Amino acid sequence: MRLTEIEARAATTLLTPIHVVAQYTDDDGPALNAVEEVQLASFEFENRRRDWRRGRVALKSLLNSLGRSDDTSRLSFPDAQLSLTHGDGTAYAVGTFAANGGIGVDFETVRPVRDRVVGWFLNEPEIDWLAQSIPADRDRDVIRLWTIKEAVFKCHPDNAGLVLSDFTIADPAAEVCEVRAADGRRFQTMSCHMGDGILSIAVPGDCHED
Repeated sequence: MRLTEIEARAATTLLTPIHVVAQYTDDDGPALNAVEEVQLASFEFENRRRDWRRGRVALKSLLNSLGRSDDTSRLSFPDAQLSLTHGDGTAYAVGTFAANGGIGVDFETVRPVRDRVVGWFLNEPEIDWLAQSIPADRDRDVIRLWTIKEAVFKCHPDNAGLVLSDFTIADPAAEVCEVRAADGRRFQTMSCHMGDGILSIAVPGDCHED
């Protein structure tokens, strides 16, 4: 799916205007500033430095489109307008212009996941649904549910202390669905097929319930 198609789909299904940047290399785009270069140098391994730089470049491009300073050195997540994910040699940065704020994104390549790992991030109703799904679709279904929960976790403004099993997917079969956190907050999500993986985006839904 093309990035413009993702943006259009978000506008119609999540009712949220978003902008998506995909960075495929670690050397194109806006240059790092001096502080970011120091942060980059702090990583021991070359692969980690490459991924980090790719993500910073994606964020800088996105920040420019949002009219914000492209200095990423002081960014912290969750951010009311930004989210970032890496996978399959690509960094995806997603931003929202919505007044309510909050966004989360996650990408994972489709691959087998061990049952003990599935039991760590899915709760019982979701595991029961997965057991009834078509075996040939299991890997893709698992990764889709994983990315949904990761995206919601990144979108949650108070995610410290939460784990993925604290989030319940209303309809595990749906590519556009509601997710509810253990604290009552609700989120709307959508999932897209991107090459060999799944990209999921989450935005806030209903307000926190007392």
